[in-house]
Amino acid sequence: MGATYNSAEDLQSYFEKSAAIVRRVVDRAEIAYVRPGIKNVAESFEKRPLLSSFVAVFVFLSFLPVISFVGFSLFVIGTFTFLGLAGAFAASTVVVLVSGLVLACTLAFLLLIAFFLSSALLVGFLTTRLLLLVRTDGPRTGVTEWTKETKTRLYRGDIDSPSHGPSNGPSNETEEYVNSGGKSDDEVQSEGSVGSTVIVDGVDANAAPEKGQSVVSLKSEPE
Repeated sequence: MGATYNSAEDLQSYFEKSAAIVRRVVDRAEIAYVRPGIKNVAESFEKRPLLSSFVAVFVFLSFLPVISFVGFSLFVIGTFTFLGLAGAFAASTVVVLVSGLVLACTLAFLLLIAFFLSSALLVGFLTTRLLLLVRTDGPRTGVTEWTKETKTRLYRGDIDSPSHGPSNGPSNETEEYVNSGGKSDDEVQSEGSVGSTVIVDGVDANAAPEKGQSVVSLKSEPE
């Protein structure tokens, strides 16, 4: 109860202080501006009644247009400021989008150029390697080595995979071709059949042997 009473007294004291401050300000304004103004207007009407009446009527009639002009000016300034900011934002957005489109087209064009140059370099390199291998190892061996080398460079993952098996040396066909001296299978078989000797037990030695073969007859002697 005592706290509430003290709060009410504090509020009343604050209100009285505020009222006293406002009263002093009003009294000062009245003494400094209002009373001298009223006195000057009264003296003006006494000395120059016609001019004073004209000025008073003009001020009264001009009050509303002046207030309207101030309000309209503030409205126009705010509107054009908003429109200017919105227009600047829209224009900057359009410029950025156009620039982004130009950048995308440029990057696509550069991508095509990079693909073309890379392909040209790859073809040139492979062609040079083919010519060098053919010149060094001969046409057939050079082409074989170039094919293996190209597969190793381009499809390294596929060649190294278990499904393709290791590629540590020449293929079986190449080994057979080298071991046979570059001759075909028919030529090797033909040469192998020439000069071979067939030993047959119980066959007449005078029988005509086949081409490239000699027949040796083995006769069993009684013990």
